[in-house]
Amino acid sequence: MRKVIMLPVAEQDLTVIVEYLAQFYESTALRQYDRIVKKIKELPLFPEKYEIYSAGQYRSAASDNSKVPVLSPTQKARR
Repeated sequence: MRKVIMLPVAEQDLTVIVEYLAQFYESTALRQYDRIVKKIKELPLFPEKYEIYSAGQYRSAASDNSKVPVLSPTQKARR
């Protein structure tokens, strides 16, 4: 089984998303957080579950109408 590491920048992005949504819909923000975290927790079991996009560099985990980019184990995060 592969190990999934959530980088600090990803944790920060998730916090910003939840804080933004909470300004308008607190319950939606919490549900969206739960959905995204659930997708992340699925990755060790199903690392190739999500479609590949952006010239094969990322996989996309859909969460409602959003797509969460997921790096392959050999890639480094860039901003």
